[in-house]
Amino acid sequence: MEQPTIVKSRTGLDLQYLQIQARIRNEDGTLHIQGLGVEVNRNYGISADINLSEIDGNFVIWLDQVPKLYVSMAGTDKKYFVCQMRYVSSTDSFNIQVSSDPHYNTFYGGAFNIQAIKHADLLSFWAKCMGIPSLEPQKSQPEMIVEIED
Repeated sequence: MEQPTIVKSRTGLDLQYLQIQARIRNEDGTLHIQGLGVEVNRNYGISADINLSEIDGNFVIWLDQVPKLYVSMAGTDKKYFVCQMRYVSSTDSFNIQVSSDPHYNTFYGGAFNIQAIKHADLLSFWAKCMGIPSLEPQKSQPEMIVEIED
């Protein structure tokens, strides 16, 4: 097993993030992510896709221009940019930070959030790499109907 790269938040806060790499795949409309660490669905760790519709359109345009300096973990000739992710339990989402110049919506580059419930594989990867026994996406609870007798 490869060891995941755990880094600090680019904001300067003392929060841990997992380093990952990503690239825009226009052919299927996804942000393709690769992560090195505990095996989830690849021998190197994880491969996951985020539908571009989950990300603000202008942010996607900015992401597509971030320099891609890293090679594919799968051994292909595809190039990726480095970024980092953190699971935020209070919002049941992932915060993904990207360092690049020119900046988009942060002083270090750009950041966006995606809902964890749509990405159980990323949640599993986060939990395993961070040594958390078990994490499940928070599912919306069905409305409870209580009958009151007169």
